[in-house]
Amino acid sequence: MLNINKLSIIIPVSLGLCAASFAEDKVTAHADDFYLNGTIQSINGELSSQRAEIGALKAEIKAINHDNYSGKQQILEELKALRRQNQALADSMFDNPIKKKNEDGTV
Repeated sequence: MLNINKLSIIIPVSLGLCAASFAEDKVTAHADDFYLNGTIQSINGELSSQRAEIGALKAEIKAINHDNYSGKQQILEELKALRRQNQALADSMFDNPIKKKNEDGTV
């Protein structure tokens, strides 16, 4: 059987060991939190950088698409003008057929 004197020594020692263990766990947890916060900040910085780069690429693609669209529109307008000219030429040829003259000048 344990006597009271031994209990009075064992209990404070056990409590001291528990408190030291808890304090060590708390310090370790704080160090882990600090490490995780640094890692999270690093990841957030990288993501922000990538978002900015993606935004710049999107703007560049939009500019290229706009230039391509403008070029295609210009080509389309020129093709329409050529088609109108060709249609006018064909219409004038059919409306006023060229009459072939014989060698003697008769039609």
